[in-house]
Amino acid sequence: YYSYQIPSSKDGAAERYGDIFQYRLAFEHVLNDKRGFGYAIELIGVDGMPFRIDRASVTAGQKTFGVVGGQPTIEYNLTHRIVSSVGVLFTAAGNHDIAGAFPNFSLYYYFGKVTPR
Repeated sequence: YYSYQIPSSKDGAAERYGDIFQYRLAFEHVLNDKRGFGYAIELIGVDGMPFRIDRASVTAGQKTFGVVGGQPTIEYNLTHRIVSSVGVLFTAAGNHDIAGAFPNFSLYYYFGKVTPR
């Protein structure tokens, strides 16, 4: 995933953070096909880039950072097309925020049906 942050300001001064690159490798197991209930164990890396895709200079926060960690996740299909997931990223290596824990909640929309409800 590649994330772009919209520029903001603080006390009238522009703040621009670098973009974020995120990569994942997951093992997923569906426990209930009908309800779409399952879990995943993910290896996740998050890197703060020293640049922005809009070519504006980075003026706030750390110029770069990077962490790698594991995330257990529970997944559930809310509808035929919407899937939710809840997990916690436990960082294990990198620079900045090592030994941190970051809760995550995601909603995914699929254009095709994901469950046979």
